[in-house]
Amino acid sequence: MGYAFISYSRSDQHYVEQLAGHLHEAGVPVWYDFEIETGESFSQRIAAAIDGCSAFVVVLTPASVSSRWVLREIARADAQNKPLWPLMRAVCALPLELDGLHYENVVDGRLPSASFVNGLMVHTGYVPPEPRPDPYSSYPVQPAVYGAYGDTTPPYTGYPQTAGGYPVPASGDPYGYPPSTGGYPSAPYGEDEGSRWR
Repeated sequence: MGYAFISYSRSDQHYVEQLAGHLHEAGVPVWYDFEIETGESFSQRIAAAIDGCSAFVVVLTPASVSSRWVLREIARADAQNKPLWPLMRAVCALPLELDGLHYENVVDGRLPSASFVNGLMVHTGYVPPEPRPDPYSSYPVQPAVYGAYGDTTPPYTGYPQTAGGYPVPASGDPYGYPPSTGGYPSAPYGEDEGSRWR
């Protein structure tokens, strides 16, 4: 997978750090000159990074188009037919290599749009990961079972059902006893009122 090279002026470093983070979170690998180690040849490292990039992003401001280094970077990328992706950070005159190219307007400081980022994804070869399957989707839904013999037909069809699948008697009592005047079920079959609760 390739990466996007970011060309910019040092005066725009804060914005470029936000831009690099935005692209990285979207899955686009980026390179800009913060990765140069102490003691490395600056010009050779920059040249190698441009030569190896899949897309060239340049942040355009009056400072960057006046920078000798930025103009050299643009010229090298253009000479190698690298895809050029300009971001207009502040209104300025376009370098000759970018004349006639469409640029994205980010003058108000916003980060590039989804279409800009998606274009970089294509050039860098990023393939979004497929969504992970639901681990429970392969389990069949079991029908509700009523009774001890696996009957799936709710009993007493046509009558209101309790949570356990049994009918609710007209009296409202789950045991079928008619209500007494005291609010407790009356005892059938000659039982005394309290024997049922012992």
